Amino acid sequence: MARQEDILIKRRKKVVPTADPADRGEQEEEVRSGRSQKKRRRKRRTLIRVAVLTVVALVAALVIANWDVTNPEYVWTWIRLQVTGGDVGDGFPREIEGNTVRDMEAVGHQLAVMTDDYLLMYNKTAGETVRRPCSYAQPSLSVAGKYALISEIGGHRLRLETVSRTLLELEMPDTIVAASVSDDGSIAVVLESASYQSEVWVYDRKGKQKYHWSSASTLVMGVSIQKNTMTLIGTTTSGGGLQSELLVMDITTDAAPARFLMTDTLFFAVELLPGGKVYAIGDSGALLVDTKTLEDRVISYESDQLIGYAVSKNRLGLLLSGYGSADGGELSVYNDSGDCIHSTPYSGTGRWLAGNADGGFCVLSSDSLQYVSDKGATDLGRHSDGLRVACFEDQAIVLGLTQMVAVDY
Repeated sequence: MARQEDILIKRRKKVVPTADPADRGEQEEEVRSGRSQKKRRRKRRTLIRVAVLTVVALVAALVIANWDVTNPEYVWTWIRLQVTGGDVGDGFPREIEGNTVRDMEAVGHQLAVMTDDYLLMYNKTAGETVRRPCSYAQPSLSVAGKYALISEIGGHRLRLETVSRTLLELEMPDTIVAASVSDDGSIAVVLESASYQSEVWVYDRKGKQKYHWSSASTLVMGVSIQKNTMTLIGTTTSGGGLQSELLVMDITTDAAPARFLMTDTLFFAVELLPGGKVYAIGDSGALLVDTKTLEDRVISYESDQLIGYAVSKNRLGLLLSGYGSADGGELSVYNDSGDCIHSTPYSGTGRWLAGNADGGFCVLSSDSLQYVSDKGATDLGRHSDGLRVACFEDQAIVLGLTQMVAVDY
């Protein structure tokens, strides 16, 4: 028997065939190509990771900066409203005591109705999405974008509202004369003052003071604000006579306001549009001013009586009637250059004028309801008990004595 160490097992070496030079070149090229592809994949993955981290950081920063509107409660409310529109109602008509309504305006995709006791909001199905008590003796409603501002005229309180919640409550040191909200949530408040004729305070949507202005000569009666531009209307004495005055100011600077005087009329409303044009509306004429170029133009209607006004997009609508006339009149629409682009007659007694976001107007009279646009006038039927009208979601919402009804236009 042979010993174990005497047994030898010889393994044959694996013979690798010699490659052709051309084949070796191809193989080396494939190796280089593979390495290049791996590098590109690693680089792409790195870029994707950096992009994802950047987006996450930006989202986190936005959430922190806007926590009051991105907290879970608000987000859930927003999702519910976007998906379902809020509580689904039975549709219009909707029962409501018309003589208790102080104002009604569209706020985003909601119809805000200010009554003697509540702020109410309805969606397109007439579902009630908001019911918040409001005990102000003389509440005034100003809306812009998603914001609704309720101010107590003759009092000291105001509230900034959205469909989700009350964002802000303030108590002013003096009596409120007028107030306005911008579509970024900024608030401008005109106050009576013991030291001046008027004072104006501007706050952001969190209640932080942004601007203060006072005047010893101008009695301010109205205000409108859009982001960093504010406009005021008031009266001042010049040469012993009373004149109406429109003031335009940039609230980011301490520069003196631009002033525009108009005689033989009394301004009672001011509307600053997002495009930078402002209309000061008076009893016998209106003043149009471009806040960027400071060019102005007078719109006169002194031969007619002004029944109501409304703005729609960049247009001003004036509901006019002849003095001494109890029947009929016309809607005159002006563009942002101050030109009258069309006039539409109406019959009966003019009651209310409302504008939508597309350049159209709803005219309510004792005889009819019309929707007027560049395409002409559309008759929407008669609503003899109609008190006022609002444009909401391509509908005219007519407030009657006991209910709100909706008419498509």
